[in-house]
Amino acid sequence: MAAYLDAARHDRTWQQLKGANAHGELTGTLYIASTDPETSNSGALYLAAASYVANGGKVVASRADVDRTAPLLHKLLGELLSSDPALRKLVVRHGFRPQGDAAEFVTATGGKSAYLNQTLTGVRQAPVPTSQVLHEMARRARG
Repeated sequence: MAAYLDAARHDRTWQQLKGANAHGELTGTLYIASTDPETSNSGALYLAAASYVANGGKVVASRADVDRTAPLLHKLLGELLSSDPALRKLVVRHGFRPQGDAAEFVTATGGKSAYLNQTLTGVRQAPVPTSQVLHEMARRARG
């Protein structure tokens, strides 16, 4: 996560990553899509994990923490993947679930269910800020 946040902070492109030449379909600024953190648990956890790393490994707990992390978090939560059909197709192709249409992911991955591990174990969840702080971060990240 730290390497991703550093790349996002510096507006790196997919082409600047090692091995990018093998993936010509990846163009433009590096980003990861997320569901809306105000209406989605997975979006809220993504925001919590990103904010935890962006805040130096500490849970965002104060207005100062929110102010410090908001510019980077705003960069991370763009709307482009919600509206661009070509980017949504890439999201699904690389195993992510695009926001708003579960059927899109299910259809694209139907023949690959043996490869999708729905029962991950040993994954440590990042500590989560309070609901009030999380909502403020989500509001600020969305602009």
